[in-house]
Amino acid sequence: MNSLHQTIYFLRRELEPAYADQTSPGYVRLEGELLWLDPELVDCASHRFARSAALARADAEPADALATIELYRGRFAPEFEYEEWAIATRDGLHAAYLEVIERILRGHVATGRWNEGAEVARRALAVDPLAESIERNLIALYHFAGSHAAASEQYAHYAASMRAEYGVEPPSLESIVGGAAR
Repeated sequence: MNSLHQTIYFLRRELEPAYADQTSPGYVRLEGELLWLDPELVDCASHRFARSAALARADAEPADALATIELYRGRFAPEFEYEEWAIATRDGLHAAYLEVIERILRGHVATGRWNEGAEVARRALAVDPLAESIERNLIALYHFAGSHAAASEQYAHYAASMRAEYGVEPPSLESIVGGAAR
């Protein structure tokens, strides 16, 4: 227990160097053996993204969805890859990110903003190069924009990845383009 109290002491000093027991806000809360940061006083990037993604998935304006993806900084706590406590949060945040991206891409396809959609898809693939649905969308967006060489090149990358990663033949370029709702 002494070690826990020392950790709290150092954590409080890190969060607020001029910490005083009676006058400082209680960033760090301790109840029995349960220790947490007060969510009213402490905010973090993953919480901001989660709140914004929930709104963007519900019914936000496209600009709000674009602002949401700017908040995503990559996979949560990658240094704790195999820690149980981080896995659900990591997977949930990443799934929310991909869902918001796909919503944006559907909007760009539906409104004929293919080049803007392609830029969003390229940025998303830089974050997650294995996001197959994003890569399929990028192929279709290139095709719709008239960039047939870019669509063919991206398709070649996608097809090679499908064969190498999963040992399966990918759908044809035509079926990918046809499958993207315009």
